[in-house]
Amino acid sequence: MTRKFRTLLQSSLLVCISAYHINCLATSIEPSNETYFDNNFSIGADFGWGTIDSPTSRAKRVLEGFGLDLLEATTGSHTWGMRIAYIKSYNEHYSYGAEIGYDDFGNSQITYSDHNQYSFSEQSYNLLAVAKYSIDHKWGLIGKAGLAYAMEQYQNNVLAALTPDYYSVKRKVLPIVKAELTLQVSKKVQLTANYTHLFGDNQKYVSDAFGKLDPSIGPDVLSTVASASSVNIGVNLSI
Repeated sequence: MTRKFRTLLQSSLLVCISAYHINCLATSIEPSNETYFDNNFSIGADFGWGTIDSPTSRAKRVLEGFGLDLLEATTGSHTWGMRIAYIKSYNEHYSYGAEIGYDDFGNSQITYSDHNQYSFSEQSYNLLAVAKYSIDHKWGLIGKAGLAYAMEQYQNNVLAALTPDYYSVKRKVLPIVKAELTLQVSKKVQLTANYTHLFGDNQKYVSDAFGKLDPSIGPDVLSTVASASSVNIGVNLSI
């Protein structure tokens, strides 16, 4: 099991443990079939840990083509997101709606030598369809799927220090999915734990990522944007 997946798994376990303890503290909520976040707008924010599937995350497994020793690779970092959603209740258990949001998948970095230090960061603006299943008056499961306007930034940190404009920004519309567990702790407050995956391109080598800086590599790499994943915990407020 790779380090990044161990990190995601550990984050998921912490989320489940935290949700259990919060559930014990939330027993003051009177039982009801009403789900206060249905038929209402809500805003939310979350924070967590994630990875960008850029060449940095593959460096420990794929080094051919460079002829350089791997000195350091940082493949995961803190992530965050925010959103606004509208959910319409269909019946006691099922609800549907839509969501617009923003996700920052953090950054990754790799160092091969003093002159080969690369960094990547990635963000997305999302438009999602939402389906919710209410387990009871407190717990709910949500699935989300849609399209993301994704942006990936690349730069050689050494060259960027000498030439600040030496970087590449690539943009692409990509599919994105989210799975979310919700816990309603009051009429206006809902806690969340979610997993997000952005379906991007395969960036096996650093050259796949900075094609914009070297058009001779070929036109196919000019628009590659890496896949990204995150595990976050957050809060929703009914408005």
